[in-house]
Amino acid sequence: MHALQFELSIPRYLLNKTLCHLAPHHFFPRVSLLHERRVPVPSLPNAEWVRVAIEACGICGSDLNALRGHEAYSMEPYASFPAVMGHEIVGRVVACGDAVPEVPLGTRVAVENILPCAPRGMTPPCAACARGDYALCEHFACGALPPGVCLGFTRGLGGGFGKYVVAHRSQLFPLPDDVPLDAAVLIDSLASALQPVAHHRPAPGATVLVFGAGIIGLHVVQALRATGFTGQLVVVARHRFQGMLAKRFGASAIVLRNIIHYLAELTGATVRRPTLGPPVLDGGVDLVFDCIGSSHSIDTSLRITRKRGTVVVVGTAGALSRVDASPLWFKEITLTGSALCSTAEIGGLRQRTYQHVIDMLSDGRLQSEGLVTHWFPLHEYRKAFATALDKRRHQSLKVAFRV
Repeated sequence: MHALQFELSIPRYLLNKTLCHLAPHHFFPRVSLLHERRVPVPSLPNAEWVRVAIEACGICGSDLNALRGHEAYSMEPYASFPAVMGHEIVGRVVACGDAVPEVPLGTRVAVENILPCAPRGMTPPCAACARGDYALCEHFACGALPPGVCLGFTRGLGGGFGKYVVAHRSQLFPLPDDVPLDAAVLIDSLASALQPVAHHRPAPGATVLVFGAGIIGLHVVQALRATGFTGQLVVVARHRFQGMLAKRFGASAIVLRNIIHYLAELTGATVRRPTLGPPVLDGGVDLVFDCIGSSHSIDTSLRITRKRGTVVVVGTAGALSRVDASPLWFKEITLTGSALCSTAEIGGLRQRTYQHVIDMLSDGRLQSEGLVTHWFPLHEYRKAFATALDKRRHQSLKVAFRV
């Protein structure tokens, strides 16, 4: 089958990483670790698996990080290469193992990409999987499958940037007819945003800041409003078109620059200015969802959060530099992260987060209009990645392949 395969090569990696550092909004296909190839159609690992024909797959920020060499070195043991990339997968079941009689051929599905204990055949499951927190599985490098946290970074299973992928029965979520393709391709990114919101619900009168108005930041704004938060919700956006969408989805205010001074006025905090370095707030916001995960965003988030406030890193941060950690201990801030998605309780109902998202798209609590800004066929992958990387030029949010 025709596919985009990621193959690790240290010399190419170092050259590509250097070029991407010099020109961060460009894609360099001649030195990239991504290759357009013919690869074998993946076989079913056992009778509990199905083969899915891809209809669409979104490009995730983690895909772009891998292509630019921005992923942390510590994550390499939890992947295996060569791997067909792509994990935001929508498709139709075209082959079933004997142990999956409940899924008729032709069923339209969203494929949850995580590969915890169940797909790996690990019995009994680890403690995290047993309690439903399978994004924290202890066995991502164990069991019957090659190492890998998810499809798209795991050897031999296919991926969304190809024609076929194989999936364990536990990864399948049948899609109702009222969820169109441009909504279905957002299910994974919506679930990754809904998960931290469900785990870190703000108090009714809190002031919440969403740092970043890319696709995940916009999803977090929607998720906060959809789960009942009515308080002050401020969004830091880099581009005006992002800010306009954030307002549409429920942001109280948009900040494009002078973040610290704006928040001081909004919250009544006091700006403290050191002789060297940027200012810090006495007071500030109650809760930050950092949807960028950069050194700058995390450093700023710590400076603007009140004492005993919380910063949740939703963006896939890698190695950080130039982060002043003193607000962490001086203000006793809780700094935590959010890993993918798994199970969440919303409105008294505890179920898998993918299913929450599908239900909320079906009943209108979550919206998809205007979020998938660009569609490409797979053979135009160079243009697709260039569009996803240069948001200012193309006003891109979610860029996706229609296979």
